[in-house]
Amino acid sequence: MTALNSAIGYEAASKVAKQSLAEKKTVRQVVIDRGHVADGKLTEQQLDEALDVLRAAYPGREVVGVDARPLYARGGGIHCITQQQPAT
Repeated sequence: MTALNSAIGYEAASKVAKQSLAEKKTVRQVVIDRGHVADGKLTEQQLDEALDVLRAAYPGREVVGVDARPLYARGGGIHCITQQQPAT
């Protein structure tokens, strides 16, 4: 919720987090439902950027999602296909 503090304030961000958890909704949806986008506090693009945790964690890098469901279905995971990298 820290990413939203500068746009909607600490108290509002806290309420968004609590409502999101209680209603099993995404934080993004709750921010929109509570009118923070409609009242102009932030745009949907700004909201998406604020909630992009991976971009914030890896600045300057491109984060690419991988559909790992076929691996999980067979009892594996990403670590199973990435741990045996040949030495260079």
